Amino acid sequence: MSNPSFSVTNHIIINPVMSMRADLLNDPKSPVGIGKKIWHGIESEIISRIVALFTSIFAAVDAFVHFFTGCFKAIALASKNVTWNADEVKEHFKSAAFFGAIALVGSIAAGVWPGVLKYFKRNPVPPSSNDANLTSNIPEKIRNLVNDVVSEKEQSPFKQLKDFWKTSNLSGKRWFVEAFNQDGKQIKKVRKELADIVYRPIVATSLSKKNIKWLNEKEIGNKVEGVFDKIDSLSKGFFFHATSEKALESILKTKRVEVRHEKLYRGAFVSTRPELSFGKCVLAFKRNIERLSTLEHGFTINQNTYWAGFSQDIPVSESTLAYIMLDSQSIDQKTALEALCEKWTGRKIEVILVNNTQSKIKDIESLNTGIPKEWPDEGEKVGVGILNAMKLALTAPVTVGVAAIAQVQRSSILTTHALGRQNRNRQLLAFG
Repeated sequence: MSNPSFSVTNHIIINPVMSMRADLLNDPKSPVGIGKKIWHGIESEIISRIVALFTSIFAAVDAFVHFFTGCFKAIALASKNVTWNADEVKEHFKSAAFFGAIALVGSIAAGVWPGVLKYFKRNPVPPSSNDANLTSNIPEKIRNLVNDVVSEKEQSPFKQLKDFWKTSNLSGKRWFVEAFNQDGKQIKKVRKELADIVYRPIVATSLSKKNIKWLNEKEIGNKVEGVFDKIDSLSKGFFFHATSEKALESILKTKRVEVRHEKLYRGAFVSTRPELSFGKCVLAFKRNIERLSTLEHGFTINQNTYWAGFSQDIPVSESTLAYIMLDSQSIDQKTALEALCEKWTGRKIEVILVNNTQSKIKDIESLNTGIPKEWPDEGEKVGVGILNAMKLALTAPVTVGVAAIAQVQRSSILTTHALGRQNRNRQLLAFG
């Protein structure tokens, strides 16, 4: 069955239109030609609008899918032997209402202004920041598995647990991990036994495969105690998104890291190490974002850093954000950024200077907790191309659109006239 953020509209309308309208990447080594600029203007201003005219059709499909999925799950929920919960059912009905509204106005709005489609996306709901709510939200089927484990039978049902994992969708796996991240002697045995089917090392070696660990936040905090000054924050940061202060403001106000739709890549990217070349402000995310959506891209760089490009926006909330890192040595700048973050979000967010985190992040890496087993590795060649494109996207974009086409045409005409005058002058000089 579909998950609450499922969207045919995303796949068939929104992603293609956003890709068409994405800025051309201005690579100094390979300048964008006039023909490519003109085609991109046609694609972004004309073809994207033609595609956007079909928004209402697919939004109606999404509305029906979510409505009937919600009805089916609500009925099946009575059996309690399912991998979803009441909140997930509610989200389906919310999605049905959301897409129903889009079906009424989508084609008109998107046809006039295709950029409005970025607001038509359905994105993952962030995990609960309340432990009690999280526990109560765990689906009954998974809770039954946990109860079988903690009942202290002679042997935990490892085969049953492994079979469940192999047949579960992304949502089921996410809840499974959340359920078995709780404390308890028997549950800890499950984490030890199932570590190698839930996680894999960033770089696989025979030794790393044997030592892969599935640890919860408390266990990580205990293992690094004495190393960290502030265990509550630093021990929870695993995935990093570096950006500028201006972009950070937008991220915190919209409460998400948005999927980018550049020509060579798509995704909302995080890395297992902070990459400061992308900005001096770094959002440090907790591990609970791992299975909020599938990956568009995943690759390892320099044999030590994994990049994950999520297919849906990454929610930035109290439950997902561990802290913000600042590439500075100034306490005053740190204090100023903390004040700005509180102004933008209405809550306090801890800002930590880079010098206080780098060596400590490596201590967490040494625990070998790895990355989700199902995450792909597209290879360093693909990864380098994507990272180069991402860095180009940080520079001033090439102007696109109908106005740009006219500008390109005018520039071409003026250049032709100028060259003609130069040639005539040379001829006159040659003849004395």
